[in-house]
Amino acid sequence: MAEDRKRGAVDRINSAVDTARNIKTAVSLARAAGTAAEAVATSETWVPILIVILVVLVIIILFVVIIIATTGGTGSANPAPTPLPLPSSTQDNCPIPNGVVTCGSKNIPINGCGHCGLNYPHPEYCNYPGIYYAMDVAPADTASKSIYLPKINGDVIKWTFAPPEIIGYSGQAIQTYTGVDELTHEQYLIGFHHTQPRRGNQGDHFSGEIGARICDNGCDHVHVEFALGSSDWKDAPLYFGCRR
Repeated sequence: MAEDRKRGAVDRINSAVDTARNIKTAVSLARAAGTAAEAVATSETWVPILIVILVVLVIIILFVVIIIATTGGTGSANPAPTPLPLPSSTQDNCPIPNGVVTCGSKNIPINGCGHCGLNYPHPEYCNYPGIYYAMDVAPADTASKSIYLPKINGDVIKWTFAPPEIIGYSGQAIQTYTGVDELTHEQYLIGFHHTQPRRGNQGDHFSGEIGARICDNGCDHVHVEFALGSSDWKDAPLYFGCRR
C-alpha cells in the first residue's frame, strides 16, 4: 500500500515537470513569433521606401543617358562640325596629277606658307576675298603642264568654262569654271591662275578632263581658288588631295 502511494506521488511529480516544460516551450514559441512579427512589420515598412529609391535612381540614370546621347557628351546639342577629311591624292582630285602644295591658304598654311598669311611673299595681291583661301600646286615633273578638272568630295562634277578668259600680267591667264554635282545639285566655282592664255577648255566637261595648262612664261605652279556657289570661298587644301 505504501508502495502504491509512493509510485503515485512520483507520477504526479513527473506530470508537473512535463507541464512546466510545455509551458517553457510555449513561451519560447511565443517570443519567436513576436520577433518574426516585428521583422515582418519592419520589412513591410522599408520595402515601399526601397522601391521608391530604386525608381528615382532609374529615372536619373535614364535622364543622364538621354543627355549624353543628344549632346555627344559635350553639353551642347549642336556640336561643332567636323572638317572635311583630306581626300586621297588621285589624278581626278588634285588638279595636277601627283602635284605638291607649295603654299596653302591663310587658315591652312602648308610648307611654311599661307596665302596672305604665314610667309606669303606677295601681300600686295591680297586685295580680294578668294586669295585668302587659295593654294598653289606645283607638278612633280616640271615638264608636266596639264591642269585637270577635279572631283569634289569624291563625286564627278560637270564643269562649264566661264568666259571671258582673264589675261593678267606677263601674258598669264586665269581660267574659270562653274561646276554642278548632278547627284546633289551642289554648285561650285574654281579658278586656275598662272595658266597659258587661250588654253581653257570651252564648253561642258567632266572631272578628269583637262581644263587648263600652266603658262609657259616662267610659271612653275598653278594657283587654285575654290568656292561653293559663286562666292562662298573655301580653303582649297581641305577639298583637294594634293601631296604636301
